[in-house]
Amino acid sequence: RINGYDNVTPTLPAKTHAPNVTFEQRLLKKINDLFLGYGFYESVTSSLVGRPLMDEFMLAFNDEKAVCVKNPQSEDHTTLRQTLIPNMLQSVKYNLSNGQKNIWLYEIGRTYLKEEETTAKNSGVKETRMLSGVVTGSIDNNLWITKPQTDFYTLKGVIEGLFELLGLQNRIKLEPCTDVTYLHPGKAAKITLMGKGMPNVGCFGLVHPLIKDKEKFNQEVYVFELNLDKILTNKFTSIPIMMLLLIFIFW
Repeated sequence: RINGYDNVTPTLPAKTHAPNVTFEQRLLKKINDLFLGYGFYESVTSSLVGRPLMDEFMLAFNDEKAVCVKNPQSEDHTTLRQTLIPNMLQSVKYNLSNGQKNIWLYEIGRTYLKEEETTAKNSGVKETRMLSGVVTGSIDNNLWITKPQTDFYTLKGVIEGLFELLGLQNRIKLEPCTDVTYLHPGKAAKITLMGKGMPNVGCFGLVHPLIKDKEKFNQEVYVFELNLDKILTNKFTSIPIMMLLLIFIFW
C-alpha cells in the first residue's frame, strides 16, 4: 500500500486447478434441469418467517425447536423457517391476486430446527435441505386453445419423474395421508422409501379447502414438499461403492 498498487507486477498463481464439482452437485443440477424441463420456475424465498404466516396457512410450528431472531424487523420475520410450504403458498397468493393464473414454482432450500444447546463449536441447529413446489392453473400456457387443468395426477407424475431420475422409482410407496394440516385429507399422499428404516421423505396433494376459502383461491392449488437430504442419502447408500465411483468417473 505504501509502495503503490500500480507498482506491483501482476502475476498468475504458480498452479491452477480446475473447479471440483462433486457427484452430489451434479445430481442437484440434474434435479434443477428436470423441473425446468417440466415448465417450473425456480423460486428463491426468504428463510425468515413469522408465526402469523404459519397460522395463516394452517401450518404446525414447533416452538421448542424454533431458531428465533433476537431483533426481528417485524412479526413476519421472527424465526428461521421450519418448512418451505408457507413461502410457496404466499407466492401463489401474490400471483393469483395479480392476475397470474398458471403458477408452477419450485424451490430447493434449507429448513432449521434447534436440536441441541449452542456451544462454541456447535450451533445446535439442524439444517435440512428440502425440495418444495406448487402447481396450479393450466398444464399448457397456450391461450388460444382450452387446455386441461392441473390435478393430483399432474403433480404425481412430476414426483414420479423425480424419483425415476434418481433411480429410486421402484422403492417409493405412496399412501393416503390425512394428518397434514395444510392438505386436503382426501386428496393427499405421503411418500415412503421402501428399505431399511422405511423413511417418510415427503408428501403432496391438494391444498386444504379451508385455506382455499380463506385465501380466496379461485382454482385448485397442489403443493409438495420432499426431504431432499433423506432422498439423496438413500440414493448414495443404495449404490455399491465401486459402482458409485464408476458413475462419478464417467458421468
